Amino acid sequence: PNPFTTTVEVFISADNFNLRKTEIRIYDLNGKIVYFDKKVKSENILINLGDINNGIYLINIYDGENGVQHKLVKE
Repeated sequence: PNPFTTTVEVFISADNFNLRKTEIRIYDLNGKIVYFDKKVKSENILINLGDINNGIYLINIYDGENGVQHKLVKE
């Protein structure tokens, strides 16, 4: 759900992304990486972000060819 409090659930379609090459990065609005995963192993991923401050973040999913970016809100 967005906004979230602790955990973000991400679905990455294997039809659109090469999972073996996919990286997930979550940035704060200052550009600091607060989460990074370059070993995506499945289409459904749960990311625990309970230890970051409340605010707005950007999630970037990229596999070298395809990419998507979305806004996340932590409350």
